[in-house]
Amino acid sequence: MNLKHISVKCGILFLLMMPLVGISQSAIDSLLKTDTSSQQIQPKQDTSIGSILTNLESYAEVLNKANNILKRGFDTTAIAESLPENEQLVTYIQKNLSNSKYYNLRSLYTNRVVLVQLKKQMRDWQEQLLRYSHQLDGISNDIAKISQESIFNKLSQDSGLLSIYVLQIQNVSKKWEQADTSSKFALNKIGFLESRVVALSFQINDLLDEVQFQIKNYSKNAFKLEESYLINAHNVEYKRSFLQVYQDSFKRISYLIPFYLRVTSDAMVWHLVWIVLVFAWLWLCMSRLHKMGKPDIFTPIPYLSQGVLYTVCFFVFLLSPFVYDTPPMSLVQMLSFLLMLIFTKLAWFTWSKEFKISWMYFLLLFLGISLDVVLIEPSLVQRWFLFFLNLGSVALAVKMQRRLKGNAGRYEKYYFWLLNLYVFLHLLAIVSNFAGRVTLAKLFSSSAIISISFALAIDVLESLVFEVIYLHLEAFKDSKISVMFNFEEIKKNFQSTLRIILLIIWIMIFFFSLNLYDFLSEKIGEWLAYSIKLGNLNFTAGTIFLFFFILWISSNISKLLTFFFGTSGQFAANKKNKNGSWVLLMRLGVFSLGFFVAVAAAGIPFDRITIVIGALGVGIGFGLQNIVNNLVSGIILAFEKPMQIGDVIEIDKQTGTVKEIGIRSSKITTYDGADIVVPNGEFISKQLINWTLTNSYRRIELIVGVAYDSELRKVQELISEVIQHHKEVMHFPKPAVLVHEFADNSVNFRVLFWTADFDTWTGLKSTILLELFDSFRKNNITIPFPQRDLHIKSVKSLLEIDKQQLLDDGEDLPLDNLVAPK
Repeated sequence: MNLKHISVKCGILFLLMMPLVGISQSAIDSLLKTDTSSQQIQPKQDTSIGSILTNLESYAEVLNKANNILKRGFDTTAIAESLPENEQLVTYIQKNLSNSKYYNLRSLYTNRVVLVQLKKQMRDWQEQLLRYSHQLDGISNDIAKISQESIFNKLSQDSGLLSIYVLQIQNVSKKWEQADTSSKFALNKIGFLESRVVALSFQINDLLDEVQFQIKNYSKNAFKLEESYLINAHNVEYKRSFLQVYQDSFKRISYLIPFYLRVTSDAMVWHLVWIVLVFAWLWLCMSRLHKMGKPDIFTPIPYLSQGVLYTVCFFVFLLSPFVYDTPPMSLVQMLSFLLMLIFTKLAWFTWSKEFKISWMYFLLLFLGISLDVVLIEPSLVQRWFLFFLNLGSVALAVKMQRRLKGNAGRYEKYYFWLLNLYVFLHLLAIVSNFAGRVTLAKLFSSSAIISISFALAIDVLESLVFEVIYLHLEAFKDSKISVMFNFEEIKKNFQSTLRIILLIIWIMIFFFSLNLYDFLSEKIGEWLAYSIKLGNLNFTAGTIFLFFFILWISSNISKLLTFFFGTSGQFAANKKNKNGSWVLLMRLGVFSLGFFVAVAAAGIPFDRITIVIGALGVGIGFGLQNIVNNLVSGIILAFEKPMQIGDVIEIDKQTGTVKEIGIRSSKITTYDGADIVVPNGEFISKQLINWTLTNSYRRIELIVGVAYDSELRKVQELISEVIQHHKEVMHFPKPAVLVHEFADNSVNFRVLFWTADFDTWTGLKSTILLELFDSFRKNNITIPFPQRDLHIKSVKSLLEIDKQQLLDDGEDLPLDNLVAPK
């Protein structure tokens, strides 16, 4: 092939690869152009045929991957479709904030909920678009690097090699052109969407600031006159009729709730997954109980017995306001009404007929108030309707108080307090409505129904929690884990803690219903941030609270370790447990870790701890030596293990079962049921007798006496027969029946035998004695009783002694009374 033909082919190749991305440079120039700077740092390229083919294949592979990604595109459909709708919504809110006359507190809170959710959605969209943008930047960099590879410069300088790889270079050139064009288009599209999202995000932040300002301003002016007094009010004062307000309000609600559920779809999906799992678990437990065929087993679970579906729905409606972030009040009220319906189904069987009728009236008032308070604008009809609803609620609550008196059991004070709060809030609503403070009237009315509904529900929730625990323990009572727990012990240890948690939840709901939750959170945050200076150290109330809170958490975790892996209560004290020692070490570790975490969280420099340690050293030298001695003894007990939980020990003439091995002291349960707290130092310094350290064997000794006229060898055989045929008597060591002594009234046998269970030795001893008694009676073996032989030498001498004694006492009795019997 001559040079002329090579030149022609090279010209044809350049013409084929002219347009790449619509710019003035040709495709060959783009691919074959080599940066001089890159040539300086690139190693010398191998121009062999194998090396060139490998490089071209790798470039084609990179471009194929980039084209596949760009061909599939980036999922921005949802953003592109929802973004215009969100822009219109933000514009609508902005217009209403500036122009609406009747923009009350309820509307402001509704707008804040919408804006908060939009802000979260914008943040998610920004993160998604930023990921796409970074991915496109990577693709663009790969495309640019391919065009700068030095191999194309070598090929452009060597016409012989260029003629060989024409087809390969054409293929790479087409892929490069396609990838470069698609990446630039995608970058422009992503960038345009990103700019719109960022602009909308800025607008949402500005509106949130404005809404927050108006809420604070509205809260300051909450007690100012909004409308005319109810008696003086007329229809002409209101811009729109009740029907128009009603239609507009429910139009907004019908849009708000679906919008809120849509933007919180992730939380809703996890909520549904949790619901399905709980339902499946409870259904499985109930199925296992039904298969047992024991109706009495359902007595402790009256609520769960009515159906798993009702229980799950109860949990859903009660916990939904806490699952979703800043839910709108209309959604909370709807969930509250549904919660009351489920509560009615669960508690219906416990009510009398009169109370059921009163409760139905209560539900009607509940529904009426819920519908009234969601109206966004006041009207004369709405105000009078709310007044009569408040008045009816007060009358019904007073009537229910009278019926509950003496019939509510241990919850009587709780229900009376709750109904008093309910009446008080409705009275405040009536006064506010009459005085023209319509927003306050709605606020108090809404708070009354929400607070009482969740209070009643939380009362049932407490019972349901323990019913669920009972259900699981009974359904899987054969499992090793369930055997470790006692339901009564769980209820006793955790009921007070559960009540505190539920009370805190109800208080949060109560302040949320009054729109005071944010205000109180802000004030509490300011108080926690208050600075306290102590010498060169600066503290805040929050760090001090955090310090003690972490220590409290550590203490409770330590108790949980004792409960789950150690023992607790009389039930567990009767079982030998080898975990006591390492549980003690774990408790010490938790305490130590909790202390250092608390110190770090409080911002106390660790070098200052030496001061505390020095002060403790002085304290130990003066008055804390006993406490430190007990603490160190507790560690020694954990490593040496002279006793374990469940062991029967004897110390200072006190015998009992080890119930708990603590850090400073341990508890021993005596056979009388008393708990003795013994400092750990006592176990180290005094003689400790452990009856069950290596095993639970116990030797039993009996002293059995028979009459002297009994056949001793036969008696020995009878005793051996009774003992050897008893299944609880150990065959090794072998029982022994020994002639012990010749006593005053009997020949005594010493009977020695062993039992494998220390806890049952007294019962076994009693059983053996009963069987020996029956065996002796059947074989005419006499068991003698204590007796004395009295030998009288002369009856006459006794009469003379008595006569002389009577004469000495000055008594004159006829001698006929002292005649000896014949």
